[in-house]
Amino acid sequence: MKYYAILFYVLILLIAACQRKSDRVLRTNEKPLLAATIASDTVSKSLVERLEIAINNCKIEYTTFAAKVKIDIQKLDDNTNFTAAVRMQKDSLIWASISPALGIEAARVLVRPDSIFILDRINKKGIAKPFSYLLEKGIPFDFVSLQEAIVGGPIYYYKAGHKAFASGNSLLLISSNDTMRSSFSFDNTSLDLIKILIDDITHHRSVTYQLGGYQATVIQGQQKRFAAQRELLYSPLENQKITLEISNAKWNEAAMSFPFSIPNHYTIEK
Repeated sequence: MKYYAILFYVLILLIAACQRKSDRVLRTNEKPLLAATIASDTVSKSLVERLEIAINNCKIEYTTFAAKVKIDIQKLDDNTNFTAAVRMQKDSLIWASISPALGIEAARVLVRPDSIFILDRINKKGIAKPFSYLLEKGIPFDFVSLQEAIVGGPIYYYKAGHKAFASGNSLLLISSNDTMRSSFSFDNTSLDLIKILIDDITHHRSVTYQLGGYQATVIQGQQKRFAAQRELLYSPLENQKITLEISNAKWNEAAMSFPFSIPNHYTIEK
């Protein structure tokens, strides 16, 4: 059961953040740059416009995506390692197969805009739930936001009401509404996106992820930078660090399969 439970926490950020120039990974013990800590710094309309352009440069046009992800869960007294194969068809479905160190599949997940299906091979169990099941597990994402995170688009990026701050060597763009706030930290010189903090104001939880190991790639004829290494902190999971290493990323392949079926002898939870 634990393999697909962990997947819920990492799936939202597995393939996030195309970048332009940086090869930097931030340390996980750095504190998020919240607006309250830099209230005295300079705010300007020109800076907002500059960072809005930087955000738009991270958007990717695609039809399908596939990659392998090595995942390491580090806790105070235990480490868990496994691999996930992730495939996606834009606006249609997200598929993942999860295998522990021995390479035998432990779980499979299929996510659609209105539903989620889980195949738990360890416990010989299938789960069929509405998409709201993710919300019950503490992940405040709709399908569009989930797929945007996977391919590197800005998560909870609202086009109005932006605030921008200059603080030391970083620039911060804050985009928010009444329930969510996304803080995008950029390098002051290169305008590389180096950290994203997502605050769920209503439920008092947050996700912070830091980006590095950038690789140059061409997608739909456009030059992009892809972050192949991530470090993730999720506020309900204290004293844990999730490290992601992504390889074999493939875009816009014509032939891509998403096999998923629950054997007849499995119990099904609905």
